[in-house]
This record gives sequence, structure tokens and C-alpha cells, in this order.
Amino acid sequence: MATDKDTTNLIPLGPCSIIFGDVNLGHTQGGTDIRIDSRWKQILADDYGNTPIDDFERGAVIEVDVTLAQYDIEQLEISIPNYVRQVGDRVNFGDKTGDSIIKSELVIIPEEASELQFTIYKAAVINQVLIYFDQEGEKVLRVTFRAYIDETRVIGDRLFRIGDLVYDFLVEADGGGVIGIQTEDVPFDIQITARDINGDIAINFSGTVDITSDDTMTTGGGTTGAFTNGVLAGYSIEMQDVGESTLTATFTGGSETGDSNAFAVFKSVILRENFENTNYDLPGWTEHTSGGCTLDPDASIPGTPPVFSGVQCLECTTIGAGQNAYIRKNFGDNPICYVRAYVYVESRGFGNGEELILLNLEDSTINAAARLLLVGVAGNMRLKFRYLNFGGYVSRVSGVNLSLETWYRFEFKYDRTNGAVQYLINGSNQGSWAIIITFRTPRYIEAGIQDGEGGGTHLYVDRVAIDDAGWIGSG
Repeated sequence: MATDKDTTNLIPLGPCSIIFGDVNLGHTQGGTDIRIDSRWKQILADDYGNTPIDDFERGAVIEVDVTLAQYDIEQLEISIPNYVRQVGDRVNFGDKTGDSIIKSELVIIPEEASELQFTIYKAAVINQVLIYFDQEGEKVLRVTFRAYIDETRVIGDRLFRIGDLVYDFLVEADGGGVIGIQTEDVPFDIQITARDINGDIAINFSGTVDITSDDTMTTGGGTTGAFTNGVLAGYSIEMQDVGESTLTATFTGGSETGDSNAFAVFKSVILRENFENTNYDLPGWTEHTSGGCTLDPDASIPGTPPVFSGVQCLECTTIGAGQNAYIRKNFGDNPICYVRAYVYVESRGFGNGEELILLNLEDSTINAAARLLLVGVAGNMRLKFRYLNFGGYVSRVSGVNLSLETWYRFEFKYDRTNGAVQYLINGSNQGSWAIIITFRTPRYIEAGIQDGEGGGTHLYVDRVAIDDAGWIGSG
């Protein structure tokens, strides 16, 4: 035979801070009481009389009675749903019919025992309450919250928890700080910190989080290992997609979450130079300047920075005709080269029919295989592609008029293996051709101003890269 049995447990928490949804409602006045009404079904057997052989819990109703010392009517309207604003210092809550009552997370933090933080995952105001003045003339709010099942959480953790409160997670580079530029299919470590409502480390958290991203992860996605003293350090991630990515850590089985900063994932390439933190030194590069001309690899980026750029770039300045301000690097012999650079021309001294070499691929004897140039055409500035074929150089001038003080992404392909060349402006094809005789194998890359004609020119170069597998694009 089965009989029902009801039990009531009252947990007095004393003075507390109350957080409902995203709003801190401040401190209580008169303490906080948590009331748990449980209903049990007792299983009785004739052999044992009124002594039950088992109990089954049929459910529980949890209610929280608080008296808030609250002075901000507007804050109440934001934080507690189902209100009806009346004239003056009176606001009624509740009495809503028809629609499901609006619910939010309720956090109760005892001031004398903060480690016993009480979190109800889904709660709502259930009675009509009234702002009034107590016997000492202080304005207070008396309100009762009720707990509801949160079916979005795992079974066994759908109503409430008592213990160290995890409010959110901080996802950053291992050791702290923002996650910087990464490379596709190259592992890097991150650090995840569990934080309480005050932004401090939730040192008692020893659970796990689930790692997700808006891009594809080769490794690191899914459930992590356990935290130690609220921190998970040295967690390895490997991104597959090129572009901008964000990592998200979500409490396993819960709703607490945290995002990393947005960071760039670049294509894996043969050579990459972003001119960041160079301290006037470019390892592996040699500088070539004529008298009075200058190179600054630590220059601030002018205008609207190129996508995924940092804060520095290469500044090149010449003061007359036939002068140089460029850098050179040996990247090894590569018969297939896709070259990319961002270029910003501040001012130009070359006129119609005059030009300067901007990007240059050279072989082991410093002879050019292919290059990009800036040239003056009918008062405009255009891009020219020049490559070796049939024992001589062939030039192809783009029909696009380029503007001063604008960043452009210039790219070209030199493929001696398959006998093909091509060049792009901001990803737009400017032409492709076959090369069939007199190949050279590129070894050196030069970037800047070389053999400039006309007067002096002032320009900036950033994000120089070379690959042998395909177009680099903005990655």
C-alpha cells in the first residue's frame, strides 16, 4: 500500500545579496529564507505495519522569501518581470494570466558564508508584492520567488545547486591575455578561468566545460578535462578554417558560458611578414636604401587598416628618381609562388609612363622572374605585372585606376612548373597567361620601392606572404 507524506524544510540564510537575471538587486533586510516543500510516496507492507519499506519523492516546491532594501524603481522594472507600475513609489507584481510566467536565474549569496551560494536556474516572482516603508522608515520590497525545472540542463542538475557560483568563463591565451593571430592546423594553447559574479576566480570549481567555435576545430572541440582551483591551463586547440574565429566555453550540462576575443586564423604559408614588434629589426631581411631615403618597419598603419592587420607596417620613402627603399629576403628555391602584399600609397612622384618596382621575385643570381610595379597612365596610377617569357619581359597593365591613401591587396602567381602566371587586385583577376620558355626559380622576395622613376614616393607595405599551394587571399 502507498501513502503520501509531505515534508517542509526551512533554510534560513541570513543577510544575502540577490541577483535575478542580469541585475543585482542588492542586499536583503531581515534575511532570506529558502523553503523546500517535498512530497513523498511511502510504500507500506502488511508485514511491517506503518514502517515504510521504501520512499519515492514525487516532487518538490522551492520558494524563496526575501525582503529587499531597494531604492531604484526603474531597476525593479528591468529586473523583475510581470510588473504593473502605479503612481508614486508603488509597483505591483504578479497577477498575470494567460501567458507563461517570465523566468530568470536567481542567485542568493549569503554575506556570512559566500561559499554556500544558492543558485536556482529558473525562477519567477509568484505573489503580489508591494514597496512599503518598514517600522524604521526604510523603503523595502518583500517578494517571493518560486523555482522551476530547467529542462535545458542535465538530469540531476535541473533545479538548483548550492556551492561555489560560476557566473561565466574567461577564455584567453595560455598564461592570460588576448588570443593572437594563429595559423591553420597549428596547435596553440588557451587558458579558461571560471569566474564568480564579481569577476573573481571561482576557486572551488573543478568541473568541465564544452569547447565550441564558429569555425571548424581540428582538435580541442568537445568536453575538456577537469579544472584545478577554477582554472584550466594549457588546453590545446587547433583551427582548420582560415578567417576570424571565436572560441566558446560552456559549463558541461549547464548554461554558464564565456567567449574568447575574436582572433585571426591565417593560412599556413612559406613566408609571412606582418611587421609587428620588429623593434626596427627584421630578422632574415636585408634593407636597401639610397642616400636620403628611409625604411621604417615599425611605422603605424595609416588610414583604415587592412583586415587582420596589427598596428605596424613597413614605411618606404624615396626623395628622387632611380632611388631605392626596399627589403629583401631569401625564402628558398620555390618553382611555384603565390605572392601577396597590402600596399598604401601616400604620395607618388612618378608621372605618365614612369614606374617603380613594388614586389619582386628573383632567382639565386638576383635576376627577376616576375614583379609587380606601379605606373603612371594618363594621369592615373595603375598596377603593372611583368614576367619573363621567351627570353624577355612581358608587361601587362591593369585597367583599374588606383587611388592614393587607400589600402589594396595585390597578389600574383608565378608557376614555372605548370607554365602559368596571373595577378589580382583585391581578389579580382587582372589576367592570366602561359609561360613556355626561359624559366627562373624564385629564391628572393623584395618589397618596397625599387628603381623609382620621377620624383620621390611615399608608401606603406603590410602583410607580405608567399605560398606554393594556392592564393593566400586575406588569410
